[in-house]
Amino acid sequence: MSGDGNGEEKSPGEFHEASSMRKGVMTITVLAIATIVEYVVAVAVSRALVPLAIIAVVKGWFILDGFMHVKEMFSSEEESEKLPAELGASER
Repeated sequence: MSGDGNGEEKSPGEFHEASSMRKGVMTITVLAIATIVEYVVAVAVSRALVPLAIIAVVKGWFILDGFMHVKEMFSSEEESEKLPAELGASER
């Protein structure tokens, strides 16, 4: 396994945690950009209902996926059990 640059090795749990943190930061970034776009559309477009509704749906999906992990609810059990199995195998 690769380290974090200072010679220490990361455990599989730390890799998963770093991946989750990265996904959260990306979600926040996308939501911030979408909010700026939403504001510009609301101010600049006279009939903004449809574009604003589309932006709201997109933002909602990012919230559901990034913070509420909705995709994991609908994944098969094999996929759900895959991560713990991989973590255990890499510790050996």
